[in-house]
Amino acid sequence: MPHKKLLHIFQSFEMGGAQNRFLQFMRHAAHPEHDHYILALNGNYSLLEHWPKTVRRPILYDEFHYKKGYILRNIFAFWQLFRKKSFDLILTQNWPTIEAVIANTPQKIPHIHSEDGFGADEANGLKSRRNLVRKIFLMGKTLLVPSLTLKKIADDYWRGPDCDLYYIMNGVEDHKDDEPPCPFDFRDKIIFTTVAILRPEKNLSLFMTVLADLVHDHGLSLIWVIIGDGPCLNDLKAQAKRLNLIEGEHILFTGFQKNYKPYLKHSDIFVLSSLTEQQPLSVLEAMSYLKPVIATDVGDIATMVAPENRDLIAHSVFQAPYTSLKALIKEPKYRQSLGLANKNWQMTYFDLEHSLKMRAKLIEERMSYT
Repeated sequence: MPHKKLLHIFQSFEMGGAQNRFLQFMRHAAHPEHDHYILALNGNYSLLEHWPKTVRRPILYDEFHYKKGYILRNIFAFWQLFRKKSFDLILTQNWPTIEAVIANTPQKIPHIHSEDGFGADEANGLKSRRNLVRKIFLMGKTLLVPSLTLKKIADDYWRGPDCDLYYIMNGVEDHKDDEPPCPFDFRDKIIFTTVAILRPEKNLSLFMTVLADLVHDHGLSLIWVIIGDGPCLNDLKAQAKRLNLIEGEHILFTGFQKNYKPYLKHSDIFVLSSLTEQQPLSVLEAMSYLKPVIATDVGDIATMVAPENRDLIAHSVFQAPYTSLKALIKEPKYRQSLGLANKNWQMTYFDLEHSLKMRAKLIEERMSYT
């Protein structure tokens, strides 16, 4: 295929599910002959620090000045950009980039719009105005979703006439030969881990309350390792102090970790207490490291884990008397059996190579329209 120009538009190019998947794609599946442009609407390009060294760096489109709230101005600016630069494919990510979707209407440049999930503003329900905007302006374009939950939502609310809807599952690498050194020393403790951006919708305060009950009222030797950073960090630290959870003994805030896999490898149980998810990569990564998963029943998580693990994907797991959670803590063989089942399930249904091949094929097909 001849040399092509692809424009990837993100609300922000910092650590997140869509951004991490893009890095995966560039590392494993992108064609080096193409030029990849990145536009971050908020000007944050911090994830470039983790760009794969073996991959040609993208071209930053940081001369574009986006102004939040100036809808008509932004749409016109996008229209001018698309007209001037003659891209071969536009790839937009999630609701904050909808003005770019509108600007390419009627579609002049092949366009793939991805919806990965919801922020705090849609965690408690869809917004009818946004549903209508998506249905109108995704006409003639390609809509890509990474979860079956989102696929049903898209079919019911977002998919208008002549909108091609694709579901491509996430995937992670096989870590069977990966033996990273242990990053901590918590002997005789059961280690929970969570990987998350510390935002309100991740609902980390819920499990912190559970942890305090298990440590103080039930006398269990536990520590929760929270991997990530975000706006809720100080609030979470304050809550831990109120609950008499001692940092380094009951809870550990690692901050952002470029490589969080050693923490997953050397933990016992992965926990996710989020209010909204779709098909989180962190759950798949934990499964690839043979970990049992406890989580709220949101998005695809109940179908992502092995059938043996599904009883632990429920809001009730986080409610007293914590019967199933205490069984998991106290029985090593139970944890091991669930971890092995999760590993086998991940390798069968969430293989990285298959996922990336499907994405690469879709991109090449759309670019061939030009």
